[in-house]
Amino acid sequence: MPLEEPAWWYDAEAKPPLWAPLLAPASWVYNRATARRLSRTGARVGIPVICVGNLTAGGSGKTPTVAYIAERLVARGHRPAILTRGYGGTVRGPTWVTAEASARSVGDEARLLHGRGLPVMVSPDRLAGARQIVADRADIDVILMDDGLQNRRLAHDLSIAVVDAARGFGNGHVIPRGPLRASIAAHAGYVDAALVVSSGSGAAPETPRLAQLIDGPPPVPKMSGRIVPAEDAGLAGARVVAFAGIANPDRFFDTLRAIGADVIATRVFKDHHAFTAGERAQLSEMARDNDARLAATEKDLARLDPASGAEQAFAATCATLKIALALDPPSDATLERLINAAITGSGSV
Repeated sequence: MPLEEPAWWYDAEAKPPLWAPLLAPASWVYNRATARRLSRTGARVGIPVICVGNLTAGGSGKTPTVAYIAERLVARGHRPAILTRGYGGTVRGPTWVTAEASARSVGDEARLLHGRGLPVMVSPDRLAGARQIVADRADIDVILMDDGLQNRRLAHDLSIAVVDAARGFGNGHVIPRGPLRASIAAHAGYVDAALVVSSGSGAAPETPRLAQLIDGPPPVPKMSGRIVPAEDAGLAGARVVAFAGIANPDRFFDTLRAIGADVIATRVFKDHHAFTAGERAQLSEMARDNDARLAATEKDLARLDPASGAEQAFAATCATLKIALALDPPSDATLERLINAAITGSGSV
């Protein structure tokens, strides 16, 4: 089940409960366990592995970053495959995603990336999944791992930490007292670059915790990017009822407003939420009552079962706002250099 994120992890105005300090011992244990995983020497599978992850639980912009890097690799003549654990799905062994696969089996992010025309392998055991990719597809020459920065059974040739510009590292504590998967110090030496992603046009604020990651030791290059709409989906000027079951729904709602949509109502669900028939009916009713269109993210609609006529009929009534990552030119050049170093320096190609 997805972890329910307490408001006080990220919101400075939301006071933590009085018992929150009692979580410190559990956070210490969690931090030590993750630090041990980080220190493992991972196995290699014969082709380079680029990992896109984050330091916190929840969303930060990993999936659009993976899609962006995959497109860059394809443009350079490479043939990447995506490796993901299929969060929220039931698949336990290495499985290629197909058009018929449901989010209930492979997870919504895997379906979304497959919908972008990319080969996607789902495997909770990342090393087994990477080995299956190599065994099945001799044409694949780069593995792009979606999440798994703290999973080191599989060696990484490049590890990029994606940081949400607005949410940062929250209160700076480790799970369960805060959102960090391990302390920033524990990640030192295992992150090759930081990509700070925002949903607005302004520069990301420099915070002491972000500076700790970037300045090191060891120091790592910082890149900056924005989540932008790939298209307006005909929503500019339209009355919209927006719904989202993602880690950071406000980013989606803000993006809708940025393209000129009149967002008259919103509804938030938990991350990776599976929409029931009753909820779909309620959303449709909200749109009708407000003479508005329904708008959703690709990730939310990827969660609807492709084999269900009712769910696909509902999807057809929703405008899908596709998003993309945009990097500033210096960051784009940095990413190009990092990818080239990872591929040519891996000793695998």
